[in-house]
Amino acid sequence: MRNKITAHTDVDFVAGSLKAVDIAELGLKWSDIGRLTAELQEPIAALGHVVRGTSFAWDMLETRLDETARGFWVTPVTSA
Repeated sequence: MRNKITAHTDVDFVAGSLKAVDIAELGLKWSDIGRLTAELQEPIAALGHVVRGTSFAWDMLETRLDETARGFWVTPVTSA
């Protein structure tokens, strides 16, 4: 999960120059992250086993994603 600053500084290389990515235009939903991690668990586990001989704590990832999302959306915005 990207932090607040990084989420607003992604860029794409378009027609020979860098263009800022408008995150809102991506149409992502919180459920997209859950579906993606569910789909990637098996391939990542297999790759991790082959490369590192280890496993991945998917339950811990879910907990961290939930905590991060709550921190992102609950943090009050203050104006200067």
